[in-house]
Amino acid sequence: MKIKKIKKSNNIGFTLLEVMIAIFFLTVGIGGAFTVIQRTVGLSYINASRLVAANLAQEGIEIVRNIRDTNWIEGEDWDKGIGIQYTGTPLDSVYYEVQYNDKEADIVVCVTPCDYNDMRFLNIDEDSFYSYKDSGIYTTTKFKRKIAISDKDSDKLKVTVIVEWQERGTTHNFTAQEYLYNWK
Repeated sequence: MKIKKIKKSNNIGFTLLEVMIAIFFLTVGIGGAFTVIQRTVGLSYINASRLVAANLAQEGIEIVRNIRDTNWIEGEDWDKGIGIQYTGTPLDSVYYEVQYNDKEADIVVCVTPCDYNDMRFLNIDEDSFYSYKDSGIYTTTKFKRKIAISDKDSDKLKVTVIVEWQERGTTHNFTAQEYLYNWK
């Protein structure tokens, strides 16, 4: 009688199924991380634009405040030139595109409906100032700004500034409001 010895295999390895499962989990993990990174980068661009829009909105309020203060200094009515009456068809709201040029406000009425397509782009010049100027060295930005004057009476008015821009196929906006008073 012969006794057969059964050899134990010391070849420990992975089967094809185990390798495929490992590759699947690695792919899902890397794909998920890539998606998170892509979304984070996209949101960082939108947040950077939102910061610029917030500053442009604040600048719009400051321009109207400067008009009021200049009127006081010159001895004029405090609200002269603010909320100029539009003489066309009666409108629910009148919006303005306002910038400050050479110590004077440049006010342009934005005709209804004054949506994104009706507004002008703000330009940025070589000194990093935003305006509607289209002369000299400037770059057109993605931002548009409109200002509404409402709730106007003898001692107060409400200034609403809306900055809009398009990014990643979506129109975004930032709105700021403030009441200005005739406290003098």
